[in-house]
Amino acid sequence: MNTENGRIYCNIYGYCGSVSEWIKKSIELFSNNGFPLKSVSYDVNYQKLERKSLEKFQSEFNEMQEGNVESLFSFTIFKGKSLKVPSSWEYGIRFDQPSRELQIFFNTSLEINHTQILVNLLKAYLDDKIVNFGYFSYETIWGKGEGLDLYMEDNHTWWLALNPRNRDILYNSSPKLRHIYPINIINREFLEYEDATFSFKNWIQAPENGILEEIGQGNWLWIVPEERLHELGKFFYEKKLLIGVKGENFGLV
Repeated sequence: MNTENGRIYCNIYGYCGSVSEWIKKSIELFSNNGFPLKSVSYDVNYQKLERKSLEKFQSEFNEMQEGNVESLFSFTIFKGKSLKVPSSWEYGIRFDQPSRELQIFFNTSLEINHTQILVNLLKAYLDDKIVNFGYFSYETIWGKGEGLDLYMEDNHTWWLALNPRNRDILYNSSPKLRHIYPINIINREFLEYEDATFSFKNWIQAPENGILEEIGQGNWLWIVPEERLHELGKFFYEKKLLIGVKGENFGLV
């Protein structure tokens, strides 16, 4: 990936858990990895956006009832130059409980091994959870994703899949991926997928098909050669294992 100016994301779908426990875990994990979190941003019942320092939130957090904490949606904990300007946030993590999305991000201006830091954090978040799928992505400073020439990619179909009416369809349709990316997160269902002529577990043994690394219990990191993204996207599209593509909606409404 060309990552001179922008932000690298680790996107995870099918992550479930308590918001309050996730907040505590995130603060500890980022601190232990040398990236202290400073601020928070969240919606209250999707009706009121609030942003404040982490210190102020923590003082209020101890007084909040558990049910109120769990109603804080699109919760992001981050370090940034300005609370009001998300593009200035240097690193952080977002969890939206209803959509079961988890997203970790780092600005590429930070002089670190971004991919390795993301993998380290990912392993900690998935140490006791099995998710549906995920992938790493990159956006420029203008918010445009890097073009990867993905086969039959269709952002509208993906948008439909994330619609509240379709989330159960999305998460009950394993094994599926959004698409094939340079770095993917797969679960055991995908690893063990097979049909009359194909077994992923056997197919992945060939070095040219990528590298697998187990992360947590029941999740794997699948690293794919970038020059094969279009080819492998076509291959898995034809097996009806991709969601964010044209011509497939898997019953979305």
